[in-house]
Amino acid sequence: MRDKLKEETVVNLDSYRERELPKITPFGGGSRGGGMAEDLEQRVKKLEEDVTEIRVNIATLTTRSENFATKSDISDLRTTMQKELRNQTFAFCTILLAAVAAVTGIISYLK
Repeated sequence: MRDKLKEETVVNLDSYRERELPKITPFGGGSRGGGMAEDLEQRVKKLEEDVTEIRVNIATLTTRSENFATKSDISDLRTTMQKELRNQTFAFCTILLAAVAAVTGIISYLK
């Protein structure tokens, strides 16, 4: 799932990089007649579209971040795992000791 999110992020960033911003010609010196005011309107319109996309992306990231593990979650998990590992090790040692005792008893009985 994280790989998919990375791909989406990379695709979104690439789409931003591929966009070409209109050139600003100072004081109406362009051949279109509108000059700087026309270019400025296009740039503002583009910025408004980008801000809308940014808001959506931030909302998505905020929603995803609610599922992130906190330090206390990780600490609790670590404590639980340590207890389980200790219990399993104790059980394994107990079984191993019982098996050694049984084999020792059988060998001494057969002699």
